[in-house]
Amino acid sequence: MAGWGSVIAARPLLNLRILPNLKEYHNLQLIYDYAVFGEIDLPDGSNALVYSVHAPASHLPEYLKMMGFEGSLSTDEMEAMAQPGDKPWALDLFFGAIATLVKGRRFFVGGDWNNSRLFDLQPKLRKRGQLPFSTMFFTRARDAGWFECHGQKNEERSYLNPRSQPHQLDHLFCDKVTYEKMADCSVRADWIVYELSDHAPLVTDFKWS
Repeated sequence: MAGWGSVIAARPLLNLRILPNLKEYHNLQLIYDYAVFGEIDLPDGSNALVYSVHAPASHLPEYLKMMGFEGSLSTDEMEAMAQPGDKPWALDLFFGAIATLVKGRRFFVGGDWNNSRLFDLQPKLRKRGQLPFSTMFFTRARDAGWFECHGQKNEERSYLNPRSQPHQLDHLFCDKVTYEKMADCSVRADWIVYELSDHAPLVTDFKWS
């Protein structure tokens, strides 16, 4: 297992609660620690699933080996998760495991996806060739009914390493009903952030009434 993990924090009035036994949900046990899951009560009276994600920038077989799950998925299963023409990445496992559970539900899925549209402008970055695989992830999410909260804006730097390109690696998705209540979404790279993390928070505001 990973030596650290993700976290979800919520105000008491949102009544944050954990999901049931992970073993009941296909592939969720394979991503736990790098992703955590909960459910909250929204101010409009609905409940929503909440997923905090950190998808490592690793090929899927390497990720499974690192997590102690080597052999838990067959080659055919892993290749079925990959985008057409690409190798399977950890991101593909995370997306597939979560997409199955949020279908038809209110949800928030966000965090460090280690993916930026700007990657497609650097063909050698992941040795992926010429196809726009990074952008294709966002298209796949949209086709699955995931609405990208920052999707109407150009990407903003959220990975603050000064040696890197101005990539936005952090992204938040939600369902259509929730998205329609969104007021704004932006990366907050205030000066103090640089003293706390190498990632800036993605702040998203919603209007519930």
